[in-house]
Amino acid sequence: MITDRDVAKQVSEGVIAISRMIDDTLIAAKEHCPEEDFRRLRDGMARVLGELLLEVLNPLYRDHPDLAPEGLYIPTSMKEPPPDAPKVIARRQLMYSLDHAPGSRFDVEIRVFSPSRTSRGQADVHDEHMCRVEYVGFPFGPEWLHGMDSLQALQIGTNIDRFLLDFEKNKQVRFFWPDGSRYFSEEITPSPDEP
Repeated sequence: MITDRDVAKQVSEGVIAISRMIDDTLIAAKEHCPEEDFRRLRDGMARVLGELLLEVLNPLYRDHPDLAPEGLYIPTSMKEPPPDAPKVIARRQLMYSLDHAPGSRFDVEIRVFSPSRTSRGQADVHDEHMCRVEYVGFPFGPEWLHGMDSLQALQIGTNIDRFLLDFEKNKQVRFFWPDGSRYFSEEITPSPDEP
């Protein structure tokens, strides 16, 4: 992305300063805005911060890892995984748009990892396996989906439509295949029992 370390450092510091200004703005707005207005403002700011992280900071820190602030999450795709780490076994390329900006489309790659046994404290006592799902390019962190065995964990992990459908119904996001056609063939409408 940016090869010059000094320029990369300036970009990193600038984006972090923007992030702090947004945080301060949200704190001030929360005290003076109605809840619904604040929620819309917060969600919009979260999308902006997500894009800055995914499109600017993560690629920058991949090339200049020494500039990354301590404790910042860097996706596994940007670090070398340990040899025994679960591997990506399935991928889906999609695009998404936001209802308030329908002309803009963003790429998202969904990655499903091989199931692995859970460690103590990662799941409830009955869960035996988990499957990691990442949404690269989408401002949503990875999920660890649990099952009684590796097959159930994989079945749950590959059922990405439940997540995407929830976002279409509740978050004003639309998903598309790479050719531009709608991912869900019909318009999503709430069921009669939903408000």
